[in-house]
Amino acid sequence: MKHFSTLIISPILIAALLFTGCTSNPSSLETSPTSIATPIPTPKIYEIEKDGFAIVDYDYSKRRVQDKVYQFTITGVAKNIGTMPISRAEVTVKFKSVSGVAFFSEMDEVYNLQPGESWSFQFTTYASTSVDDYDLSIGRVEF
Repeated sequence: MKHFSTLIISPILIAALLFTGCTSNPSSLETSPTSIATPIPTPKIYEIEKDGFAIVDYDYSKRRVQDKVYQFTITGVAKNIGTMPISRAEVTVKFKSVSGVAFFSEMDEVYNLQPGESWSFQFTTYASTSVDDYDLSIGRVEF
């Protein structure tokens, strides 16, 4: 009877050993490197942008040129941030007095701006009144 129980238990032990790791491949025990997710780039958001045309940088300056006469200047860079060539685009500035009234308005335009190309612009006016504010905007964008 003792010999009979050994015959039954031995195959059970062998099967248990096979399923618990005796047949494991050592390389399968190694952990695979964790994949690192590549972040999706966030599109840059520009303060002034319209139809793939953006003012990417600008600066306002004021300097006194005579006793009560000042020069007000806005210089900037606009860029075609889209995927299509722009045949024509407009940038407009309105200088405003302390009371909020626009006393000077001017528009400049660029032609044939390819994707990724930049264009520099400058607006200058002279006045004896103080500029309290200005509006810089994009007008028409044509493809």
